[in-house]
Amino acid sequence: MAKHAKQPIKPEKHTGKRIGKGIAIALALLVAIAAAGSAIYFWALPNVARIQAAQQKSNDTQATEASSTAATSSASASSSTTESQAEATTPATYQVAAYDDIPIYCPIRTADLTAVIFHQASYAYALQMYTELPKADGETAYNEHYLRVNHAQNSGTWVDADTVHAWRTSASTNIDTSIDAGALAGTPVYAPVTGTVVLVTEYQLFEQLTDIEIHIQPEGHPELDVVVIHTTDPLVKAGDKVVAGTTQISSVRDISSISGVQLSEYTSEDDPGNHAHVQINDANYEGYRETKLQGAITVE
Repeated sequence: MAKHAKQPIKPEKHTGKRIGKGIAIALALLVAIAAAGSAIYFWALPNVARIQAAQQKSNDTQATEASSTAATSSASASSSTTESQAEATTPATYQVAAYDDIPIYCPIRTADLTAVIFHQASYAYALQMYTELPKADGETAYNEHYLRVNHAQNSGTWVDADTVHAWRTSASTNIDTSIDAGALAGTPVYAPVTGTVVLVTEYQLFEQLTDIEIHIQPEGHPELDVVVIHTTDPLVKAGDKVVAGTTQISSVRDISSISGVQLSEYTSEDDPGNHAHVQINDANYEGYRETKLQGAITVE
């Protein structure tokens, strides 16, 4: 039997070089990725800073704008409040008369005023007043049914209007002890003096019509009683403080059903002469407090 010759053993192929090459490639990739990440990181840093800076600037701007808006709103509110306060203390009417040191304001706004006359009161406790209103010729005013009133008045101290000083044949009192300030029925009536309301009461006007008396004690003058009549729908009560020419106290009553209303002699022929009547009375006159001020409060 022939002996087989021994086959030479083939050596295995050496792969070390291939593995090394793969590792080198992997390492190169890792280095490239790391380098790219580092580049991205260092590129992003300044951009992040810029973004943060821009965001901070935006926040600062918004805060400034908000602060400015708040300041503007506050200033506007303050201005509005100041204007409201000014309006609240600005008289709606002008002075029409005076008694000693007490200014007496017209109970009707000039824009609503139809005419002003001074006349005699019916009773001796009414006190004579003084006025700076120009005196109109009574006969002319009577014949023409007209008394001048500047309805557009927006400045000054005294009412810009003319007046007549009318007598009453049935009265024996002093002239200028009453004021009639003409206006249409329903027109607002304002306090003629600053003080305290001490009484609001009803009475019968010439036994024909229920009317209202509003009694005001002028500030610092307990000896005086200012009375407003021919009004309706009173807005004040005893104890209320009122400011001359500023505080609305009632509205003009329609007394056109009463014949012989004196003011109608000086207004247009289709005007019944509705008005607010004002007089200042001596509260210490004998029997006055017991009759005219019965039920009135005492001002402390």
